[in-house]
Amino acid sequence: MSPAWWFKDLDRSSPGPTQAQPPSYRQTPAHVSRGYTAVLIFVTIATMPADLTEHTIDSVTVYQGRLLHAKLDRVRLPNGEESTREYLVHPGAAVILPMFDNGDILLERQHRYPLRRDFLELPAGKFDPDETELVCAQRELLEETGYVAAEWRYINTQYPCIGYSDERLVFFLARGLKHEGDNLDHDEFLEILRVPFDDAIQMVKDGRINEGKTVMGLLWWANFGDQ
Repeated sequence: MSPAWWFKDLDRSSPGPTQAQPPSYRQTPAHVSRGYTAVLIFVTIATMPADLTEHTIDSVTVYQGRLLHAKLDRVRLPNGEESTREYLVHPGAAVILPMFDNGDILLERQHRYPLRRDFLELPAGKFDPDETELVCAQRELLEETGYVAAEWRYINTQYPCIGYSDERLVFFLARGLKHEGDNLDHDEFLEILRVPFDDAIQMVKDGRINEGKTVMGLLWWANFGDQ
């Protein structure tokens, strides 16, 4: 039986409730006649989460590129009505926090054409078909920076663009770094930087680092990592 919370209301001069209602419950007040001393009964009702699922009716690929696919879907809404959803299908990517033995972090400076400017970023790269997340992370670290790592650790998975893409970012910590030589793709041009971790956090604070996955990775490690 649901618990009840009792409050006394002495006409309109009442000082009000003496005990707060938990915010995660819905309050259902009983009817109170105006002008009379009354007792308000608030019943806490623990409700099951509403079903907010949108079900696909049909799906059309409106553009298929080398990296991204643009989709236009017709969906059934929770209330039974129909609407459309536009979104990008992304293969997902591994993001690496390469940590040197003294705590320095390895970053890249890379030009990003959509914004016509350079960004400081953590190494990252998209998953190839039939490639595991860890193998992708190891491959991308070597290809982009020339480093291999003796120790790998999964950190977490983040979803940066949930309003318009299914992209997922899988974060890994890489330690025991050793430089073996660069192997960039023909259309990649990067500058590799070794930055003290505290300096990198300051760069997030003052805006010099403002690329999404890099901010997420550095702040997560600053707050929850064991460096």
